[in-house]
Amino acid sequence: MYLQEKYIMKINAIAMGILLISSACYASEQPISLSQQDSFTYEKVATFNDQGKIKTAWQPQVLDGYGILGHVVTSGTEVPKFVSVTVNLDELNNNMTANPVDFRLIKSFSGSDGEPVSLWHAICPQNFLNKGYLVTTAAMPNTDDVYCIAADLITESEGKWLSSHEVEPRHHKIISNDAIEPRLFGQDEPVQSKLRSLATASMMSSYTNWMGQLKDSTSIGNITIPGTHDSGAYRTSALFETQTWSPQQQLNNGIRFLDIRLSDKTGSSSDFELRHGEGRLGSFKDLVLDRVNTFLLKNPSEVIFMSVKHEQSNIISTGSETFDKARFYRDYILPADSRFYKSVVTGSTTLGSLRGKIVLLDRYDAVDERNQAINIGIKYPRSYFIQDEYNLDFECQDVGPFGELCGPHVGLDYPGKYKKVLKHLDRAWDNSGSANIWINFTSATYNTGYEIDNARLVNGRLKNKLNALAPGVSIGTIFPMDYPEETPGIIDSMINMSISAHGLASKQPVMIPNRSYDSISSIDGFWGEWGNIAKCPAEQYVKGYRLRSEPKQGDDDDTALNDIELYCSPLNSSGNAKIYSAFASWGTYSADTFCSGNNNPVIGFDIKIEPKQGDGDDTAANDVDLYCKSGVLSASVNTSWGNWSPVQYCPTGKAVVGIVTRVEGKQGSEDDTALNGVRLICENY
Repeated sequence: MYLQEKYIMKINAIAMGILLISSACYASEQPISLSQQDSFTYEKVATFNDQGKIKTAWQPQVLDGYGILGHVVTSGTEVPKFVSVTVNLDELNNNMTANPVDFRLIKSFSGSDGEPVSLWHAICPQNFLNKGYLVTTAAMPNTDDVYCIAADLITESEGKWLSSHEVEPRHHKIISNDAIEPRLFGQDEPVQSKLRSLATASMMSSYTNWMGQLKDSTSIGNITIPGTHDSGAYRTSALFETQTWSPQQQLNNGIRFLDIRLSDKTGSSSDFELRHGEGRLGSFKDLVLDRVNTFLLKNPSEVIFMSVKHEQSNIISTGSETFDKARFYRDYILPADSRFYKSVVTGSTTLGSLRGKIVLLDRYDAVDERNQAINIGIKYPRSYFIQDEYNLDFECQDVGPFGELCGPHVGLDYPGKYKKVLKHLDRAWDNSGSANIWINFTSATYNTGYEIDNARLVNGRLKNKLNALAPGVSIGTIFPMDYPEETPGIIDSMINMSISAHGLASKQPVMIPNRSYDSISSIDGFWGEWGNIAKCPAEQYVKGYRLRSEPKQGDDDDTALNDIELYCSPLNSSGNAKIYSAFASWGTYSADTFCSGNNNPVIGFDIKIEPKQGDGDDTAANDVDLYCKSGVLSASVNTSWGNWSPVQYCPTGKAVVGIVTRVEGKQGSEDDTALNGVRLICENY
């Protein structure tokens, strides 16, 4: 059985057939007739040797106005006896089909005439798929040789294999591949899919100008930015490759951070060499800078963050290893028409001031044309704000009397890398709203290998984590990734976080800190259960509060903070509607404390929490301050043990309207801690 892969949409414009290299089945919700074309002729592409077996690749000959999803392969030199697939090219105008943006070489064979034969996989635009393959005897295929189908039209269910003799001329099921890596002419465990209704298909309108949906006032330290690691190392030797998409394709698919490694280009005084270790990857000007400039010219709402680092060989030098920093400034940054932003950038810099620019992330100690140190763009932050653990640890297993067997053949610690990503993510959350810029590399390697395996696992888990968060707060982090296309939807997750928090029409309620209840941080204390969310009446906002705390109990059990009550009122008038969540009942209340004047609601808080005391007396939360638009608001309390958290602010344009608290119930003769954690709810005002 030799199968050609494909997808099919439930529209009259697409016919069905058998496609190349299958490991999963796809079926329409009901039989679909061929559109106009009841039979096919085929043109031979090449005959080649596949592991000792002779096979022939064929190209279906289609009617005018139709396109194919892939080539057909048969055993020996037999001409296919079944119908194939055609796509009505009118659907290119309906966002249902698209041309590939590039191709990836899968494998090379020896042709019957001694010439090489190559198998290529189409690389589709974001949210489009093609599981078919093309065979060529010369160069890479043209992007208009084959077509991709909108991914949102496909969903999985169970199914079975079909061989070619089971396929009827006009009504039949569809074969395709859902494996992580294609197996040439083999059979994996199949998965059959049926089509989603066209009405349920939804895709982001554009990845090329998503920053245009954000407010100019948005601080860049509050934007979640998808990026790539070693952005220039695309479709190259396995020793150096980290990307499939070219820099141009990365930008088109929503990437806004490029990690660029450079050295002087041998024999050139007007360009630099893209590098990844020993790998020399081509012209920086042609492959990166010119593409970025053109992209920003067409999409002036966007900002490209470009990390530049001097890269040198670790083992063998095959050319220049220097980096003329003064020439880089003179030729690329200094000119009046340069798009590099020539001032200092921090996390507080607003998006509106940077649109259409390249923001340099300086990892090479930038100098001007006179070799004098300069301070532009973003200085690479101190290590606390970066997670870049790029070495994967190997795992070991016990082999009895022979001791331990260790190495990548046993296993690599991908979960350990993800834990580092998650820990850094939590740090960024705990410090949201600060002027810092957080960078969290998901990429890692073991001896210059296994990058794609790491990307699939770590990026996949990161996407699930981001999707589980409540909408409305962007975590303000740059995520440089390897192979982001291997995790469909991860770029969407990052972009949507920013748009939901800072979009021009964002009205989503936001919890601060914005995390699921099972993702506990030091701000949430250590013990107890979360109560119910309490919210102000409609059109009212928190403008005051009082605290209940227990005085010091000497040798007896201390509980410190027990309750927090918030007072709500309209923005421009007084009122005292009281709201509260879970609480304990030890201690006394402070005096009521209010923000001064009108239009001065609460927009943030911080909390003082005592660390765990081991065998000592635990108290957890001791104090809470609120932050009005005009400044800090404090209530009196009876204890002051612990440390203050970072201030948790509502997104710009939002104010506090609700509260939820975490309280430990009475412990009897054991240690009581009462109130442990607080979260506030923000809405537009």
